[in-house]
Amino acid sequence: MKLRILVLLFVTLLLAMPAARYALAEDDASGVSVLVDLLADSDDADLQRDLLVGMMDALKGQRSVAMPKSWPKAYAKLAKSSNAEVRDKAQVLALLFGDPAALQSLRDTLADPKAKIDDRRKALEALINKKDPQLAPVLHTLLKSGDLRAEALKGLAAYDDPKTPEVIFSVYDKLTEAEKRDAVSTLTSRPAYANALLDAMEAKKLPRSDVPAFVARQLLGLNDAKLTERLEKVWGKVRETSADKKALQEKFRKLLTPKAVASADKSNGRAIFTRTCAVCHTLYGEGGKIGPDLTGSNRNNLDYVLENVLDPSALVGKDYQMTVFVASDGRVVAGMIKEENAKVVTVQTPNDVVHLPRDEIKSTTVLPNSMMPEGLLLTLKDKEVIDLVGYLASTSQVPLPGEKKEGGKPGASATPSSAVPGLIEGESLKVIKLTAGEARPQNMTAFKRRHWSGDSQLWWTGAKAGDKLTLELPVDTAGKYELGATLTKARNYGIVRVQLDGRNLVEPIDLYTRPAVEPHPVALNTLDLTAGSHELTFEIVSANTDADPGHMFGLDCVTLKRVN
Repeated sequence: MKLRILVLLFVTLLLAMPAARYALAEDDASGVSVLVDLLADSDDADLQRDLLVGMMDALKGQRSVAMPKSWPKAYAKLAKSSNAEVRDKAQVLALLFGDPAALQSLRDTLADPKAKIDDRRKALEALINKKDPQLAPVLHTLLKSGDLRAEALKGLAAYDDPKTPEVIFSVYDKLTEAEKRDAVSTLTSRPAYANALLDAMEAKKLPRSDVPAFVARQLLGLNDAKLTERLEKVWGKVRETSADKKALQEKFRKLLTPKAVASADKSNGRAIFTRTCAVCHTLYGEGGKIGPDLTGSNRNNLDYVLENVLDPSALVGKDYQMTVFVASDGRVVAGMIKEENAKVVTVQTPNDVVHLPRDEIKSTTVLPNSMMPEGLLLTLKDKEVIDLVGYLASTSQVPLPGEKKEGGKPGASATPSSAVPGLIEGESLKVIKLTAGEARPQNMTAFKRRHWSGDSQLWWTGAKAGDKLTLELPVDTAGKYELGATLTKARNYGIVRVQLDGRNLVEPIDLYTRPAVEPHPVALNTLDLTAGSHELTFEIVSANTDADPGHMFGLDCVTLKRVN
């Protein structure tokens, strides 16, 4: 046990060092070989898993890496591991090393209808990342059933196959709203696909409202004059400029009177937000991550809303400029650059994170204007504008049309983010200060036996004792509140102290548990809070003596319950 901890500490420090991670990302043969040698020599499943996770994280986005000499020996051991996670990750790494047996094994798993759906999903993700040349027809077949449809829709963007638009349109009416967004994103990834999309819009087979403004702007990145002309004819001008934006703002002020906004159908407003805004923006923990999170913004200020919606390019931060990449195979990817090194550029698109190998990038263009086109409100009817602004001004989540008040669909259980008034998703809170490491959203759907609100959490890694994470906690109305939170417990999580505006709320909380990963609700305190922003701070105090090294922290959600 002590040896394992020492080795794991060494590897953790190695992967935490920028130079070492850069070396692995640079496909440094010696750096990869050192870790593979450790895999070959170890019989500790936990250590093997941690090594595999670290290597895959450092090498993510690369399609092939030279196979180390000791890999066959290591893989022979890993493939027989009693730990399913070790076997799965070893297989994915074998694929990265170009092992033909691993490639065929993944194909067989994906094609087997009797295989577990999670195993098939992992196989599909690995084959898409490898860009398996035999995969496109398989993806077409997967669109006919719902189990792997979302992954197949996204994966088709990587393949230039003339049959793809026809297959997508054959199932389009059966898709969920989220799947339709994935479909439209894929249909705008290549000029041929985009023309097929415009054909469908002209023939009224696909509503104009299903193509968000962001996606329409992405089509401009194709730099195709004929395509742009068709787009403006079918969809409208992407950049609707106005000679007098003040006059336009005044027009909407007259429409959006306090009485009109108070009478808004907020549920319909949420549906409009989901269709037009949620592609890029998050509100109450739901939506895209490519634009600013609106949960803590000044949404109830009409002037603020109108200025940002009607003239979004008046002030454009560098973080919100769209970058358009054209790949050597003709694929177009548009979004924000999240991370890059000499081998791979990681791009956040409205519906996915795409890893682009640099040697596959043909051209890169940074658009000077905001990602959000002007004239969004001009595409809506007056009643739709009122409902949308009414929803934006809301202080808590509302159900979609057809859902019960508690947020669940008829006949289904309510989702926590909709069911609990005053619930704020942890991953939606703005990070004010971070003394070390990285805080980012983490999808928690892999942990099937437990449920996290919104299927995600804010995950803080790379911290040590004494480090702090400070978040902005918005409070709409002054009053007395019961403040609570749901944190995550796991084998490598630390002991944390929780403060609000510098005040300790409870005794330090030990987030260590083994073997499960599980959500842990806690009551923090009852407080008199003023309206406005407050600072919620989590400090790593130490770690349980039985915990694995890591000092990790996860915040599922925060709850603010008004005390009458």
